[in-house]
Amino acid sequence: MHPLLGKTLLRVGVFYAYGLFVAWIFTLIEKRDESADARMNQKLSELRTEIDLKYNMTDSDFDIFVRKAFEAAATEAEIDWTFLNSCGFAFAAITTIGKLFYDLYSRLV
Repeated sequence: MHPLLGKTLLRVGVFYAYGLFVAWIFTLIEKRDESADARMNQKLSELRTEIDLKYNMTDSDFDIFVRKAFEAAATEAEIDWTFLNSCGFAFAAITTIGKLFYDLYSRLV
C-alpha cells in the first residue's frame, strides 16, 4: 500500500472514530428520559381532564385550551437526541470548526 493512502485511511478512520465518540457523548447528555410523544400525550391528557371538568367554556378557558394545545403540538415537533441526530450534529461541528482552524493555520504559515 502506498504510504500516502495509508496515512489518508488512518486520518479518515480517526476522524470517524472521533465523530462517533462525540455523537455518543451528545446522545448521553441531551437525551431525555421520556420521548416527545410521551410528553405530548401527557399534556393532552391534562388538557382533556381540564375540559372534562368544565362544561361552560369562557373566553379565558378557551385561551387556556388553545395555549395548552399549542404546547402539545410544539412538544411533538421537538427533536429527540438520537445517535443518528448526534452524529449529524457532531460531524457538522467538527468539519466546520476544522475548516476554520485550517484556514487560520494556513494564513499563519
